Amino acid sequence: MPKGATFEDPEFKRVLLLAGLVVGKTLLADAIARYDGYILSTVMQNDWRVFIRAIISGAFFRTFLSVFDAQMMLHKWYLNLEWRRRLTSYLMDKWFHLNTFYDVKNHDDRIEDPDERLTEQVENLSIALTELWTSLLKPAFDISFNSVMLYRVLGTRGITYTTGYMVGGLLVMRFVVPNFRKIRREEMDLEGRFRFVHNRLVEHTESIAFF
Repeated sequence: MPKGATFEDPEFKRVLLLAGLVVGKTLLADAIARYDGYILSTVMQNDWRVFIRAIISGAFFRTFLSVFDAQMMLHKWYLNLEWRRRLTSYLMDKWFHLNTFYDVKNHDDRIEDPDERLTEQVENLSIALTELWTSLLKPAFDISFNSVMLYRVLGTRGITYTTGYMVGGLLVMRFVVPNFRKIRREEMDLEGRFRFVHNRLVEHTESIAFF
């Protein structure tokens, strides 16, 4: 495994920072939703000064929310870059250890496209890991946070109905939605095979032209 997998790694700190941004964004969105209710209540007060101040404050909060989105995109990009750098460094060490690169290309045909796997597939894996982390964390926190809010408002029965609805929807989606993971895996395999054949074609262009 890559060396230095500790809590002091920049990747781990970046993951914690992303987790904090996700939690902060959810809490801020909830506060904005509450403030929207206050803005509507100012309409009933027939005081346009209060209404204008509420609108300006709401616009400021929403602008601040967009900052959270921009920061999440930025740190996701940095996390992807750090994971890609770590994986590439680890694989390069293995690739040049004891002439492994020569053995793979000349003596072992199990990996037909090692260059493709060391470049684009490492990049795709890093992107997938970054998206997986944020895609798992945000729904998990949103579900937990909204469950607490529902429990405060509706009690146990509301949580039960909501959970049943979500489970039912999950079962329906499980049988209706195609298996995108399998499709994506097949796509990557075909792309890797295509690039391998294309590189071989470029290397042996003259031989093919003569025959």
